[in-house]
Amino acid sequence: MFWCKRKFTLIELLVVIAIIAILAAMLLPALSKARESARKSNCLGNNKQMITACLMYVDTNDVFPNLNNSNKYYFGGWKWQISSYMGITVEDQRADNAAAVKQAELASGAFKCPSHVSNQDLFASSPMYGGGYGYNWYGNANGQCNGMGYNGLYVKPNNITKPGDTLVTGDSGEILASASEGAAIYSGSSRGQCQRHGGYMMASFADGHGGTLSLQDFLYKEGGVYYYLHSRK
Repeated sequence: MFWCKRKFTLIELLVVIAIIAILAAMLLPALSKARESARKSNCLGNNKQMITACLMYVDTNDVFPNLNNSNKYYFGGWKWQISSYMGITVEDQRADNAAAVKQAELASGAFKCPSHVSNQDLFASSPMYGGGYGYNWYGNANGQCNGMGYNGLYVKPNNITKPGDTLVTGDSGEILASASEGAAIYSGSSRGQCQRHGGYMMASFADGHGGTLSLQDFLYKEGGVYYYLHSRK
């Protein structure tokens, strides 16, 4: 008896391809969800590293980091202040070509959200403003500071009446007026705040824990005051 090899017909081949395509379509959403879940966990871990560094800064200086500072890092100043606690040494000078490569570390590693898409043109002149993370701030020329510190206004731990509800760092960098604002979150405003993780921002809080916030939560008011701003005694 002779056996002959049977070849696939075109129709059978098309059926197999269609089945594979259907299975792929069913699996891709699950894979995408799993991938984003991993990025979300990574981002939350980054925020935990940043708040741990902030609290180490507090232990040394008895104040939380300032959004900007006399070193003229502008909105990236808070990153520079905690960088040494995260194993990064950045020159104490304003961004220039010589320091640009080193300062790019302030937009990488734990300073880089895994879901953030960098805009090289926007941040090329000031690399430390990229990375997708911001510091809780809102201040004005009258010296008010409703966030975690701005322009020489430093917040002491005992100024914060609700540390577990006080935002410190979080996803940012989407709604900006300039590249520098990528490193800031405007307290009580959607400007700067970002919901790149399925409608939520990963964040850290003044008591040292990490968590999530929706825009609705972020803009929630209690007694006429935005809930996630710290309250001075």
